[in-house]
Amino acid sequence: MLRENTARPAPPPAGHIRPLAILVYHSIGRGASPITMTRERFRGQIAALQRAGIRGVSLGEALTSRRRAGGRRVVALTFDDGFADFATEAWPVLREAGFSATVFLVTGRLGKDNDWPGQPGWAPRLPLLSRGEVRRLAREGVEFGSHSVSHPWLPTVAPDVAATELALSRQAIEAATGAPCRLFAYPYGALNAALRFQVAEYYSAAVTTELRIAVPADDRYRLPRIDATYLAPALLAGAIYSPAVGAYLALRRAGRGVRRTLLRDR
Repeated sequence: MLRENTARPAPPPAGHIRPLAILVYHSIGRGASPITMTRERFRGQIAALQRAGIRGVSLGEALTSRRRAGGRRVVALTFDDGFADFATEAWPVLREAGFSATVFLVTGRLGKDNDWPGQPGWAPRLPLLSRGEVRRLAREGVEFGSHSVSHPWLPTVAPDVAATELALSRQAIEAATGAPCRLFAYPYGALNAALRFQVAEYYSAAVTTELRIAVPADDRYRLPRIDATYLAPALLAGAIYSPAVGAYLALRRAGRGVRRTLLRDR
């Protein structure tokens, strides 16, 4: 069974680790939906980061650079599901800016679309990257992580099914890219303690959908991310590390919690 390489350098003291904003995107292009950001808004956010002197990098690079004293501030740019428009809309903008990114793939759907079980009806069905596109993008500097094989609600599946989702997705990505796959994004942001420890057997870090900036005390298998759709106007991206944006995100997080409670109680 495929397992994580546990040979890692010793972590530095927590006080030497910077807070890290991990932004999450899905589709970039035309149309209005909760998973699609217009190319104009995306370009505006990247430009705002550039004006603020913040560099957009892959999650792997960000987790390394936040341990260094000094240096340029970064944000991690992540894209869930592996939509094909990453190659045509997002990546050209990122390359022009000198930025990089991490794309989390649903490996069982490569070259198909996002019509997996549990996909809400309001979500548009959009094409996903093919294996050939993944291979090319990896050569150009894109980092790829796992978003499972079939995008299930993992806390509800049997442990052996979850293990298959974790192991085979990692294996498929490494075969396509020729590079280690060390990062995982929980489908739907859903996890529990058992799943967290299972993910740790295969990956070096994992991200959730908790809406806030990652701080030194965070468990590396429960890293929070900021949905980039909340960063409107675009100047909020450039001010991502300011106390004002932190307070704004706290309000959005509280509002999201209330909505989820109301939906659960219906």
